[in-house]
Amino acid sequence: MLSRETADYKANPANKESLALVNTAIAAGDQAATIIKGYGEDWTKVAAAPVAALLAVSTADLDGPFDTIKEIKAAQAASLEIAKSAPAGSLLSAALGGGLTKSALTSVKEMAKNPDSLIRLIADATASVKKRSPGEVDAFRGAIRSIGKATAEAAKEGGFFGIGGTLVSDDEKAALQKIEQALA
Repeated sequence: MLSRETADYKANPANKESLALVNTAIAAGDQAATIIKGYGEDWTKVAAAPVAALLAVSTADLDGPFDTIKEIKAAQAASLEIAKSAPAGSLLSAALGGGLTKSALTSVKEMAKNPDSLIRLIADATASVKKRSPGEVDAFRGAIRSIGKATAEAAKEGGFFGIGGTLVSDDEKAALQKIEQALA
C-alpha cells in the first residue's frame, strides 16, 4: 500500500517541484557525507575551526555574560549566513550547515583555556582543507575571518553601560591577527 501511494505521489505532476527539492536535498546530503568521509579524523578540526575562531576572539577580551551572548549570537548568525550562501554539497555547507553545533563547541571548549591551541586548530584545519579541497580553501578562510570579525564586532569593549568603549578592542584585534596568520 505504501509503495502504491509513493508511486501515485511521484506520478502526480503537482508534486514535481516538491520531489525535485527533496532529491536536491538528498543529493547535497550525500555530497556532504562524501566530503566528511574524505577528511577522516581531520574533519573534526575542520568542523571545529569556526568555533575556535569564536572562542579565540571572545576569550581575548572577556566582558560580561551579556556581551558573550551577543558574540555567540553574532558568530552563529555569520556561520548560518555563510552556510546559506555556500553551494550545496560544498565544504562550507557541510561544515556550517547546522551552524555552530554543540558538539563542535564541546570539542573546542577545553582548548579555550589556551588560546594558542585554538589558533593551532585553525591552522591545522586550514592545512587540511588546503590539502583535500584546494578549490575551497579561500572560501574556508573567508568563513573563518567572517566569524572572527562578527564576534569581535558584536559588543563594545570597555566603557560603562554601553557608553564609550570601542567596537573592537586591542586584544580582539590581536586575536584576529593570530587567526589571520593561522589561515596562511
